[in-house]
Amino acid sequence: DLIQETSNSYGALILGKAVCSGYAQAYSLLAKAVGLEVYYMEGLVEYHGQEILHAWNRVKIEDQWLVVDTTWDDIEAPTKYLWFNQPTTVAYK
Repeated sequence: DLIQETSNSYGALILGKAVCSGYAQAYSLLAKAVGLEVYYMEGLVEYHGQEILHAWNRVKIEDQWLVVDTTWDDIEAPTKYLWFNQPTTVAYK
């Protein structure tokens, strides 16, 4: 069903529709395919004043662990690239 498909990499890469877990799983799949060390992460984040369950990635680039959140980077907003390759000390814990 659509809810299940949008929660994994198939939804993100094939259907073009995904929720945060689908985005993060797709990023993990692609990053691993090109040889990057990457982790799929889940946890609570603040969104519009509420804590919600969310998924994102940590990726190691040039010996530094960075946060990549492709969910937040797929919206039209002034902060569009705020969570792309951010040091883990700046982003999620």
